[in-house]
Amino acid sequence: MLAGLLLSGAAQALTANQTGQALQSLSGLGQLEIKTEAGTTDMRATFQGFPLSAYLPAAPAHVLLMLDDADLPPQRWPAQTGAAVIRLGGLTGSQLPAELNAAHLLLEALNKTDSPTPPLLAGNGVGGLAVILLLERREPVVGGLSVCAPVSGWAAQVANLTDFRLVYDYFTRSLAGTRLTGLSDPVNTATLPTPAQTAASVDALFAGAPTIDRFNANLGQIGDVTHVRADAGAYRLLLDAYSREVPRWQAAYGGFPYNNAATSYQSSMDDDPMNVGVARTAAVAGLADQLKTLTPTGHWSQPLLTLHDLSDPLYSEDTEAVLRSRAGGSPLTQFTVQNVGSGGVRACDVPDDAVLSAYRTLQTWVAGGPKPPDRTLDAP
Repeated sequence: MLAGLLLSGAAQALTANQTGQALQSLSGLGQLEIKTEAGTTDMRATFQGFPLSAYLPAAPAHVLLMLDDADLPPQRWPAQTGAAVIRLGGLTGSQLPAELNAAHLLLEALNKTDSPTPPLLAGNGVGGLAVILLLERREPVVGGLSVCAPVSGWAAQVANLTDFRLVYDYFTRSLAGTRLTGLSDPVNTATLPTPAQTAASVDALFAGAPTIDRFNANLGQIGDVTHVRADAGAYRLLLDAYSREVPRWQAAYGGFPYNNAATSYQSSMDDDPMNVGVARTAAVAGLADQLKTLTPTGHWSQPLLTLHDLSDPLYSEDTEAVLRSRAGGSPLTQFTVQNVGSGGVRACDVPDDAVLSAYRTLQTWVAGGPKPPDRTLDAP
């Protein structure tokens, strides 16, 4: 149902009954809950229709629609930000069109509440990309916070993960003990491993120092070509993330969504033999155009603050520069970048206090305060 309601451009008005039916159909997309200082309510189980304000505190100071693929610190948000938080969680890139539509429907419902202002948006990971795409669709919101997200678009994220997997395979294929048996194969996706097989394969690959020592000499070259951190912890995360995503891509798109037939890989010490020897994969016809709709154009009018972990191997800070290059020429775009360095190798490993601080900064900005300055991340 949600896919059939996917909207583009200006928001299309839906009746209360249509929106209610759509909200009740969200069970396949992830978590849907309201968090206030009084506690948490599962909206999927309790939603009976309008007004949505029946589920919120009386006249909340403001409402936050939180979109995440891993928990932001929502338990602390109501008390520390004054927000009533509606959380759409468990977002994935393969279901992003339907999830964008679900967020639109929630915003439609929020317009019928008695909140004094339109809601704010916040999201991390895939949810952070959704924040930007919703801003570009001119949704009735006052601003957004995007945390450690693939802000250059989902097509670029698919390409980054696939290129990493293919280049990794090229540099490690001749090293004993480093073959990726049981992991999703970008060239042959007819038979995909189960999540348990993927987890076992990654665990076996990184089980001990002898294996890691055998390919340590190649880490620098793999990192130079694919622009990811050159350490075993980051590579483990990327291999695991890739193998979990491929079955989702197959199910969502009906095939593989990336074509590297014309890609020229560079920056290693043996570019020529690598470009001859690296595996090539073809996308199902039409998928590239579908993914383009999930690529920010850089044109939005509401304030956007992005927060990035400079140590994040899955959602590289390089994507911030790509988005800035698109937004730089648009007079409509309000955009500022801040960052934090966690020093870890987890995706979206941003401290809770940094996220809350960025959110308060956004609150001040949208209330008429000064635009916060950029920190560290520069335009290309």
